[in-house]
Amino acid sequence: AILKRQWGEEMVPPVKSDDEGGKDGGESSSDNIEDRNFNLFDGQVLAFYLVSTLQFIDPFNRRDLTRPELCALDAYLEAYNLGRANVVEAFDEKGVSLSTAGAAAQTS
Repeated sequence: AILKRQWGEEMVPPVKSDDEGGKDGGESSSDNIEDRNFNLFDGQVLAFYLVSTLQFIDPFNRRDLTRPELCALDAYLEAYNLGRANVVEAFDEKGVSLSTAGAAAQTS
């Protein structure tokens, strides 16, 4: 419940009803939030890191962050009065993902 409240609906998988489930009618282990691994960061520090580097990747596993995740980060900052980092605005203007960061860093 805390994860959903702080980071938004996109971070919590939907609960499947019995008629939507697999062959046993239950949730798969990947849909159970207790079975998922999360790398939690100080939201304010993460936001300012992402904006200052313009590389929108998870610092722990280097996974590209999605735009909905960045929207949730901006919403988190606003909800807890932690200042405005404008993460989504920076991403939309000049964002670099992991897949383009490597190519941009290469020199000939």
